[in-house]
Amino acid sequence: MTLYRQVPTGSVRVKWIGLALLIFASMNFGAQVALAQQADAKPEMNAPMIQHRDGRTVLIHDGKPAPMATYCDYILWQKAEPWKKRVEQLVRSGVKVFVLISPRGNADFFDSVFWPMDGQFPAEPVPGQVSLDDQARIILELQPDAAFYVRPSLSPPIDFVRKHADQMQTDEDGKTYRLPSWSSKLYLQGIDRMLRNLVSYCESRPWGNRIIGYQALPYGEGLLLLNIDGKMFDVSACNEAAFKQWVRERYITVEALRESWRLPDATFDAVAVPRDRDWIARRTT
Repeated sequence: MTLYRQVPTGSVRVKWIGLALLIFASMNFGAQVALAQQADAKPEMNAPMIQHRDGRTVLIHDGKPAPMATYCDYILWQKAEPWKKRVEQLVRSGVKVFVLISPRGNADFFDSVFWPMDGQFPAEPVPGQVSLDDQARIILELQPDAAFYVRPSLSPPIDFVRKHADQMQTDEDGKTYRLPSWSSKLYLQGIDRMLRNLVSYCESRPWGNRIIGYQALPYGEGLLLLNIDGKMFDVSACNEAAFKQWVRERYITVEALRESWRLPDATFDAVAVPRDRDWIARRTT
């Protein structure tokens, strides 16, 4: 999912100034995460806008349609010279929109410098790898008209994963995954703090006015590792608890639950997140 730095509301340009995480739960497809935005009404001439032209969505940046083609080197950018050569090739091809990758932490590939350890949320990244400043500087040297998306990691630090196994996505076979459940309040509080610091840092940089938006995507090109493994439902302890709470709030009375589910013996205590095998069996028989 992409959070645009500035979003139009009617004829007013609206500036994004904060992040909050919301959970939208559904019985069939588990939980999804969206980024909510706070805004003021101060106009900015270079504010990106989304328009619909001839049936297509177009991003307007600095008054002109921005190319939809972007370059995102999520893994190999850490080797500066080969990465720079690829940037040069893309610049020669006319690419003007690039993705800046938030550097990872030192303990694990999935860690972020903005959340390097459980409970640590630095306002500025620790120097080390090819930094956001380095990436922006190299790109702007090659393409002075460049605009940027920023892609943060949504993974918690590895020590969070080890401490909070009950918060991690879990499939029906008991396999846990590197990304926490979207129902984990502990994780959502952490990712909220991390994203606020990252965005504040990026907006403070000399290249901050070139940012179009922030690509908040789980590792796996926007898919969950659980889904890549062929599973749909997260049956972790925290997601089971959140699902039971959602069912209680949705149906209020056990009579309404039984009528809707067509199960005369259903109870709030007995409901559970669907299992993939049961779900597939019902859809194929």
